[in-house]
Amino acid sequence: MTAAPKKILPLESLRGIAALCVALHHVHTQSPLTENAFIAHANLMVDLFFVLSGYVIAHSYVDRLTTVSAVVAFQRKRFWRLYPLHLVMFAVFVGIETSRLLYVHLTKVTLPLAPFSQNDAGAALNNLLLTQALLEKQTTFNFPSWSISVEFYTYLVFALLVLCLQRKAWIGFMAGVIVALLAQRHVPDVFSLMTGAAFLRCAYGFFLGAIAQRVVSRAARPSGPATAGLVLLAAVLAEIYLPLTRFQLAVAPLFALAVGLLAALPPSRPLARLLSMPQLVFLGTISYSVYMCHAAVWWILTQMLRVGLHIPEAIDSDGIARLELTPLQGSFLAIGGLVLIVGISRCTFTWIEDRCRHGLLKRRESRTAPRPELAAPAGEPDYIARPTT
Repeated sequence: MTAAPKKILPLESLRGIAALCVALHHVHTQSPLTENAFIAHANLMVDLFFVLSGYVIAHSYVDRLTTVSAVVAFQRKRFWRLYPLHLVMFAVFVGIETSRLLYVHLTKVTLPLAPFSQNDAGAALNNLLLTQALLEKQTTFNFPSWSISVEFYTYLVFALLVLCLQRKAWIGFMAGVIVALLAQRHVPDVFSLMTGAAFLRCAYGFFLGAIAQRVVSRAARPSGPATAGLVLLAAVLAEIYLPLTRFQLAVAPLFALAVGLLAALPPSRPLARLLSMPQLVFLGTISYSVYMCHAAVWWILTQMLRVGLHIPEAIDSDGIARLELTPLQGSFLAIGGLVLIVGISRCTFTWIEDRCRHGLLKRRESRTAPRPELAAPAGEPDYIARPTT
């Protein structure tokens, strides 16, 4: 098996920045940091992450998945990359539901959503099986994990396409885009999270990213920083001005083009150097933890302010409960929450992600005969989808 390519640092940084945008998207308070068009529509960052996943997974594996055992090893590695932190955060949200149940029992207060009503036993089973976005009609427990659910099974489709088509895998990628695009025409809410639509959305972005990687890998001439920057700007503008319409389907192709151009930039170019700064790369490294932990952090902080400091909430026109804070107080909450999320994410990356991805997996492998398809070469990129709505 060929050695895995090195990480593409600008793309690593890009997903780290996007993960912070998603975290800001889910804090509901009055602040110029959150009450702006870009953060308000940052749910579309999920399509950027699907594209990034498709690009870097194709970059790492399209020439390596040549046998059935390699496909099995690939999917097992994806499982160990995703599942341990997902399981921990699922347990955290079971604890949150339990605390809500105790609060109702002790105070006799009726909550708008009864404990364990939406997050019931069926939802728990689907979360444990990573099928929540395929079978549930709404997000449950740690709601960002819906995208992890669909991406896990998209990985399997990708691996099987590469195995069956080998060197012409890009044909399968293109077919995946076309099928997902055509199928979405029959989905009432084209950007629905659940019951099948989420899988189509993931496949659409993922295989666009894989196609972009195949095109870049055959390109003889690298892109210019101006071109890459302009396309990225166009993608951001589309994210802002094309929300909640079927024109959102145009956002993922723009993301794919921007990702391909950024990946093709020579490391010496200013934009590539900027996006290769260690601080930004660090954010990309812990971005999965940022994505998976931020919902719990915001819930806990909100309850501390609402119950502990008696800060009232108001329901806005969209039906979202927002703490009645001044813009300055809301900004302090947003910044302080992000700092806390990054700190916790650093810990969960070290104690859970990294240990399970390398330590636990290697211990499992050491009990079997060495197999090259199970190897995890140093520097191999592990990108997965992060944001949610």
